[in-house]
Amino acid sequence: MVRWGKLQCSMKSTVFINQSQLKLLQFITKYRFVTARQVQQNFGFKSRTSVNNKLKRLVATGLIGMQYDKSKKLSGVPAIYYATPQGLREVTSHLPYITEAIIRAAYSDADASGTLIEKSAEIFNIAQPLRNQYPDMTVLTARQIGDLSYFPRPLPDLYLAHKRSDTTHRYFVYNLRDTKRYDIAVRSTITKLMSYRESETYAESGNEFPAILLVCHSAAIERLAQRVMQSALNKSYESIPVYTTSYQALVQLEDTNQPIWSSLNDPDTLITLTETE
Repeated sequence: MVRWGKLQCSMKSTVFINQSQLKLLQFITKYRFVTARQVQQNFGFKSRTSVNNKLKRLVATGLIGMQYDKSKKLSGVPAIYYATPQGLREVTSHLPYITEAIIRAAYSDADASGTLIEKSAEIFNIAQPLRNQYPDMTVLTARQIGDLSYFPRPLPDLYLAHKRSDTTHRYFVYNLRDTKRYDIAVRSTITKLMSYRESETYAESGNEFPAILLVCHSAAIERLAQRVMQSALNKSYESIPVYTTSYQALVQLEDTNQPIWSSLNDPDTLITLTETE
């Protein structure tokens, strides 16, 4: 059982974590795998040494684990931190999206593959500039929406809700990676998304269907995604606003007036996220 004020964790010996440590644990849980550098970026800590110490103290409680290969130290490969099953169970009352499926999956996080960790890092890199440039935007990872049955399967990598004036604009974000057979992955993602759109499942949310943001890791992927998406929409009786951008452009976003998005109707004209609304 956890008690917050100081937070008492049920372990072999009594351990207390404070509100700052709770926020850190919540952040790690959100992205699944994080580095000290990402913690520093997210919270704005000035000292990397201080961040490392904060993480070490949480590791000592057993609420988070650390994956680190000392043989790769000279290559600059950082330590990876993740919430342990115990840590996830302890914060369930504060993070209602944590399901038994998430907890079970966490048993393998100590041996997570480099690919899975890279995917997690990319999602953080996409989310961070959006959070920085749009502080009033809600940014949720797939983990945080997985318990909601009206979201598509497979889940989008991010779900955004941006409130402007009296209207909330919503987005599904898909990270289209440059894998060996990216063409199959792109076509599969779009096919499943269109089937989901036509099923009207999202209507259960009571909201208008979100716009789609496709973040592409290469120009070839972006062209393919635009072509396949447009073809799918031409064959469908449903419509979806769809916008694409490059991964590099998004992670380097420094201003809300910076146009980085392309619409399917006019792919050669770049617009801002606000203009998509």
